[in-house]
Amino acid sequence: MDRLLVLVAVVALATVLAAARTAWDGRVRPTRATASSGARPPGEAADVVAVVQPTTPLVLVELTAPSCAACATARAVLDEVATEHADVSVVALDVADAVDLARRHRVLRAPTTLVVGADGTLWGRVSGVPDATALAELVARARGTASQVAQRA
Repeated sequence: MDRLLVLVAVVALATVLAAARTAWDGRVRPTRATASSGARPPGEAADVVAVVQPTTPLVLVELTAPSCAACATARAVLDEVATEHADVSVVALDVADAVDLARRHRVLRAPTTLVVGADGTLWGRVSGVPDATALAELVARARGTASQVAQRA
């Protein structure tokens, strides 16, 4: 009987953890820069900008791993969003080649996507395969906020 209770408890815990991971997987998390129109100072992702050397005002940085099956799916979503916006590019970085960068930005899994402005502003991040609609909305807000800040300067 005790073994059965332990088994039921383990199955229940695994179910709760799986549901929690599913709820967070692919969720686009904007930073305060997006939510408060540039309140975060530029430069919090300056290390990312130094590595990827963006050619556009906004870059989607996908941190990948060689054995990552979901990375190809995430890349397709990123490419789709970038295709909709001419001033957005996509750069893939292998986590093995950017270990320090991944540590500084608390990357715990591949794929992880960072939405970074060319000035080093971190606009948001996604762990897992991003939802295309939510990512496109974040990109639109980041582009709009960045252009408003540039017009004020």
